[in-house]
Amino acid sequence: MAMSVSDAEIVRRRRAVFTGLRPYLPEHLLLQAVTCWQQKYVNKPMFALNKFLFEICDTPALAEQRADMHRSLMEALWADESALAPDPLLYLVADDLPLPQYQTASMRADQRSAPTQLFDNLITEFLESLSSVKQDADVRARNALAASLAEEVALAPRLAAPIANWILGVHPVLEDGLSVQHMQALLHVAYVQACDAIGPVRTDNLLTAAIHKTESLAVAKTFDVRKFL
Repeated sequence: MAMSVSDAEIVRRRRAVFTGLRPYLPEHLLLQAVTCWQQKYVNKPMFALNKFLFEICDTPALAEQRADMHRSLMEALWADESALAPDPLLYLVADDLPLPQYQTASMRADQRSAPTQLFDNLITEFLESLSSVKQDADVRARNALAASLAEEVALAPRLAAPIANWILGVHPVLEDGLSVQHMQALLHVAYVQACDAIGPVRTDNLLTAAIHKTESLAVAKTFDVRKFL
């Protein structure tokens, strides 16, 4: 069931969507994306961002940037209002207004360790592809991952809360702090959940594709992605 959202919150979210997507889309596609969000996703929960991005990233070039767009959107949605661009409704109704220039934190240099950056990308790619195969399967996988932190992954309490926030989409990026062994355990939980949802064959295909995409990142030259397996 769709949630009821106040007018002020709708404006804030619209500004956040505009801000988060601006680094990745040309002007005409950016405004089309905001319009799509306004028409279909304005009252949806944050997990619906995956579906929204799959809808607007309808070319191979855009699809390659989907994970980065997701991180940028999450960052903008949780940012202070002072960091957001003006309401794009102005630009949707006035063709002659220039778009504002701004820079989100995701556009700045990533200072995290190579394993953290790569694992963040790998899990994001894997779960987003899972949601494209079976609706809401990624939501169940994320919930299972968050529930596994204390026992299966054996995270200390000081790490469990921020990692759970990242898994559930409350925080846009994975911060440093996990060991490679922790990452292996998390990936195992995600893999088991995916197998339960779509079967081992399709799960293997999705994981292989996510690994290949992650290995294409420049930072993968400094760390072997397959160490997470």
